[in-house]
Amino acid sequence: MRSGLTKLIRDEYAENPLFSTAAKVVLGATLLVIIVAIIWESMGLPPQLMSLYNEESLPNRFAQGLMILSVFMFLVGYARHNTRAFLALAFLYAFVWFDDTMMYHEHVGAFLDSHGLVQARGGMRAQDIGELIGWGLAAIPMALVFLWAWMGRRAGDFGMLVVFGCCFGLLVFCGVVVDMLHIAMGGAEAMDIGWIEDGGEIFSVALACVFSVLFSTMKTERWFMASARAAAQHTHQDTRHALSF
Repeated sequence: MRSGLTKLIRDEYAENPLFSTAAKVVLGATLLVIIVAIIWESMGLPPQLMSLYNEESLPNRFAQGLMILSVFMFLVGYARHNTRAFLALAFLYAFVWFDDTMMYHEHVGAFLDSHGLVQARGGMRAQDIGELIGWGLAAIPMALVFLWAWMGRRAGDFGMLVVFGCCFGLLVFCGVVVDMLHIAMGGAEAMDIGWIEDGGEIFSVALACVFSVLFSTMKTERWFMASARAAAQHTHQDTRHALSF
């Protein structure tokens, strides 16, 4: 799968101007935004404009725009390639956008904490436990959507979902694991950990956006048809080996 993805990126970057432009513009702009925001915070300037952690700042609005673009490209991918995996991914990143803009898991955590439904444990605040529960509750319908997509999968879907699973895994790692580490190390006092947390989240969204453009605009035969041929060849080899006994 790794060699197939590398070949896909190389071929599409050379022949697909939309993907090559997205890769350069999105990743370049993301790195620039993160660097400027870090310098901005280091100088102690007003966080409302360029802070990585402020929900109303330009970096976070930029990330939210990338999420919307990703959802749109997943819908384009479904229209072009007719595979359920694109709809599942659109649903996932639509929720990520909803959570980021409406602060879903923060509100769930605050609600559970204020009503005494969760308690601090293991060095984590009650609010943090509640936020994890909020994520868990959201994972239930998400799992059902991905199960539906898996039941109607086609050759190539698994590899594509692995790619976006890595992007989403980086987002969750920065948003949960690094966030908890940030809190444990003093919150606002540990600015470097905060930069890794917030910058990593934005970069993971940028990666997902670039890959959404790649998979939605690629030539079908370079991924789905190639995967189908590989699966057919593998099945043929297994059958031949079985007959040899």
